[in-house]
Amino acid sequence: MLSVVDEYQPEIHADFHGTGLQEYAPNQLGTRQTYHGQIITEITGSAYSNYALRPWDWCVTKTMIDSGNASGFPSDRFEADAQRTFWGAELAPLGKKLWHGKPLFYSQHYSYAKYHTMVCTQEVAWEQSVVARMKGLLRVGNGIWNDERQPSYPVNRMKHFVGHFVTAYGNTASERRKSRVELWSKHGEFTLWFIYPQTDGRESLVCATTAAAKRAVAAADLRELQIHLHDQF
Repeated sequence: MLSVVDEYQPEIHADFHGTGLQEYAPNQLGTRQTYHGQIITEITGSAYSNYALRPWDWCVTKTMIDSGNASGFPSDRFEADAQRTFWGAELAPLGKKLWHGKPLFYSQHYSYAKYHTMVCTQEVAWEQSVVARMKGLLRVGNGIWNDERQPSYPVNRMKHFVGHFVTAYGNTASERRKSRVELWSKHGEFTLWFIYPQTDGRESLVCATTAAAKRAVAAADLRELQIHLHDQF
């Protein structure tokens, strides 16, 4: 699978699967066997065990759910339907009241780690359902998503800082993919900074790409930063 990911460097990596007893050892199964008509609760976008296995944009998940609903298939929405918040070290005393999914590294996250690929998973009871939901997902990638400029999945923001972004660029999907992979691989080599508190009617954003400029940004030394900007331009 990893070689396929390396070859295509995808925008989306979707997993879907149905009922399986592979998590049980033979001595745990006993007389429990699969039977005709055995299904699984349909879940769209994430996994109950791993809340890191999901699209980062809930609107993508909702698009898939709506597509399934339109074809007559319901879907569980994990913590949204359970009405639970996420967990963390400081919330540990509330453990029994929190969502029980944990952030885990699955093989899909290889795609994210190397190529900023969006990941999602689905539990499938009926084949027609996952076809309908995948059609919804494919429509996302073939349309212009929210404030994107070209058809694509929302995967082109390579660096962020409170509403400010460094994005991949290019006139074609191939060009944007090349830019996305290049910028993502250099993610730790640049940083963003903007004036805070901000001023009504004015926007100031700096992207530092050298070690000296990054130190100036970190120290908020505007005079030194001006020197580096002058040297580069």
